Amino acid sequence: MKADRMLSILFALQQGATLTVRELAARLEVSARTVTRDLEALSASGVPVYAERGYGGGWRLAEGFRARFNGLKRDDVERLLVSQSGAAKLFADLGREREFKDTWERLLHAASIGTGGDAAAVRERIHIDGAGWRESFEALPHLPALYDAVWSGRAVRMRYGGDEAERELLPYGLVAKGNAWYVVGATGGELRTYRVSRVASLHVSDDTFERPEGFDLEAHWTSSMRSFRERLPVYPVRLRLTKDALERLSSMRFAGVGSVAQEGGLFVAETNLQTIDYAVECLLRLGGEGVELLEPPALRDAMRAAVRRLADVYGA
Repeated sequence: MKADRMLSILFALQQGATLTVRELAARLEVSARTVTRDLEALSASGVPVYAERGYGGGWRLAEGFRARFNGLKRDDVERLLVSQSGAAKLFADLGREREFKDTWERLLHAASIGTGGDAAAVRERIHIDGAGWRESFEALPHLPALYDAVWSGRAVRMRYGGDEAERELLPYGLVAKGNAWYVVGATGGELRTYRVSRVASLHVSDDTFERPEGFDLEAHWTSSMRSFRERLPVYPVRLRLTKDALERLSSMRFAGVGSVAQEGGLFVAETNLQTIDYAVECLLRLGGEGVELLEPPALRDAMRAAVRRLADVYGA
């Protein structure tokens, strides 16, 4: 739509950039003629956009001009960010991921202007990782207090898991992965990550702390997840299976599907199932229909033994 393109052009130029018609056309995936008409329409509507001629020239906004977007509060921005993960997946499923991203960037840009930079502040403290892990429906009684501590920059004392002793944590941010929440912070001078559902007790202290300058929550989480996966054990398994079984295997936690080759109406997949015990568990969950284990032979033996045990239990 023309209005959407004009807003996209306005937000792009409002970053202080000088952009050529060709650059804007590539960004919007339209023709240069369309961009030229949109720029002329912006100018006619009173937006002070003009062209600089010569080498390094292009279109830009008059110095000091800012389009104002009022009415968004910090709570509004927080809710928008937290809702992003599910919405992004829905639009990706519909094949409209690019349009969603464009709209999202415009909205965040508007929010950062209307709230004095709160959109960036929320991004520093809340990260939504929409990648696959299995769904979890966990009790999270301490999540609201941790959320407040992250925003107020207050230290917390907590017991974690079955530990008897309390530990002090400086909470830098929260990460949602699927329906599970994690808190990232410093304890004992080291960065650590804790699953919120395993926090046994929590007390928010009056002591405040300064977030490390330049700490990037999303980058830290991504790096931590990469290191975590690299430390996982490796147990390569080769399977011949149907498309439906391949999709179910791909959705299983820690089942790393690698190369996939098509053989007629079936697929041959190289996958890492970590350990022989976990591989048996995954294959039993898939069932016998539409799945054939090709290798390793030791896993075939383990599957035969598992099936015999099931027959002994249920055979009578």
